[in-house]
Amino acid sequence: MVQKGASPINPHPNLKLGTTTGGRSLAWRAEVSKQRQRVADVIVDLKHAVRLQPDYHWACLVLGEALLSAGDHLEAANALERAVTLKPTDWWAWSMKGAVCLAMDDFNGALATLDRSLSLNPDFPYANQLNLNVLMAMGLS
Repeated sequence: MVQKGASPINPHPNLKLGTTTGGRSLAWRAEVSKQRQRVADVIVDLKHAVRLQPDYHWACLVLGEALLSAGDHLEAANALERAVTLKPTDWWAWSMKGAVCLAMDDFNGALATLDRSLSLNPDFPYANQLNLNVLMAMGLS
């Protein structure tokens, strides 16, 4: 729901740029929307959360997941690149980045990012499954 005084630049006028509280509040509200499968609301809230708090890794990660789900692969790739830059040890973010590469038919990029994910957590089933999906898409399985 858009608040009174909202604009496309600032859909939440009561939350100010540079505040960690505002970014975290929006990110958690986005998580509730995610559970309710309201992807458009998730994306709006998380884009604003990242504007409020650009170094908030979790918001970048979940924004990338939501954008991937919505089919916006380029923006998803950008959000996930930011997530892995902020926290290079996050195997989940690397896996999601691999999923975006796969969706964009960038098989070499997918294999490289999934290798990074699996180097951080070799037993992660999602990364292993994505790795197999990439190999099947390449005709190598």
